[in-house]
Amino acid sequence: MMQFYRVTMVVLLSLIWQTSLYANSGGGEKHGAEAAAAPKPDRYKHKFWESWVPMLGFTATKIPGLVDQQKVAPEEGRMLVVVFLASWCEPCQQLMPDFVNLQRRYSRLNVDFAYVFMHDTREDAEGFMKEFGIDSGYLANADVHKVFHNPELPTIYVGDRHKWLAARYEKPKRADLAQLDELMKLITAI
Repeated sequence: MMQFYRVTMVVLLSLIWQTSLYANSGGGEKHGAEAAAAPKPDRYKHKFWESWVPMLGFTATKIPGLVDQQKVAPEEGRMLVVVFLASWCEPCQQLMPDFVNLQRRYSRLNVDFAYVFMHDTREDAEGFMKEFGIDSGYLANADVHKVFHNPELPTIYVGDRHKWLAARYEKPKRADLAQLDELMKLITAI
């Protein structure tokens, strides 16, 4: 069953990746100097195709309320979506309603969302959470920065139900969130 799941995920991720390449290329063929100048990417050199990458866990301060560090790690049978953001980040603010809608849509399924505030104070993070209706989040610490190599904001890491990294979106756009929604539908349906 695990082998079938891995093969299925590789095929699905390959299709998603190829679709995004086509969409980002403007679709259709290029002619003349433009076609000669555009190198074709080798999908087999991408780290997600070469080997399975485990979904990363971390320890951070849970907010609101708790002062202690809490471990956030993928669990067998549950998806983990980690969203790195900051209260002062304009793209984060623009995408937040979409994140909240995704979280609500998948709240009854085995999906956990973890909002990690980078370079924020507790007060700023709690104000942001209150503004967008987020119940809980985490304040990043040195461990989080080290584990995730200071991710750009916003960044999304998606772990599947078997603790593997299924996708990563750096500086996502609304179209990426639609793609994430489709991926989540596939993973939660399996």
